Amino acid sequence: MIGVFKKCFRLALSIIFFMVMIMFIQTPVISTLSKDHVNFKQDTQGDILRVMTCIGAIILSLYFLRLLAKCLGINLSKPHSKRRLFNDKRLLAYIVVILLITLIYLILLFIGNGYSVGVVPKEISEMSNKPVIFTLYMFTTIISQPILEELLFRGILQERLARYSSWISIIITSIVFSYIHGYGAIINSQFISSIIYGIIYKSSDDVRFPIIIHSLQNLVVVLFVIVFA
Repeated sequence: MIGVFKKCFRLALSIIFFMVMIMFIQTPVISTLSKDHVNFKQDTQGDILRVMTCIGAIILSLYFLRLLAKCLGINLSKPHSKRRLFNDKRLLAYIVVILLITLIYLILLFIGNGYSVGVVPKEISEMSNKPVIFTLYMFTTIISQPILEELLFRGILQERLARYSSWISIIITSIVFSYIHGYGAIINSQFISSIIYGIIYKSSDDVRFPIIIHSLQNLVVVLFVIVFA
């Protein structure tokens, strides 16, 4: 009876911890910390505070992700993680195919919107006036956010659920991934991207694969918006 109670308590604690992490790892992506979030002044001191807050949030996120993984009995540092990634032909094939699909999707969306990229993030539209904020936006969007999200969603959530069913774990993880990105409908670009990341993680069993794909995909999207905005 005590053993069952401990398991239930651990499961409940893990779920709460996971929900907190979902909110916490989004902090770096709002590292711009505008007046909507934290009232940092638009000066050198404010920029230093933004950078320090961003770095602190990333470090804490990595620390708590490690704790959550340990609580769930997951090893984020698998033995094969030391292998040379770019000698793996599968990764190069994934990169070429995914980026090609992403570019085609962006072009079709651009044409469908009347040769418009739609809403341009404030960080991009004001990049010449606020270079530090723009730099933080690029860093978090292309580097820190893909790392944190993939560690949480593929490395922890999908890995844990895969003990019951590999494909159901991919679908459930993608639904959660889509939801936390603010989409009301289940089927959307974030959901589809997450399905792809999940399949790549399932086939490679290496969380670095979806991290790299996620990062490059974000880079292509941001560069497309910058060029055609």
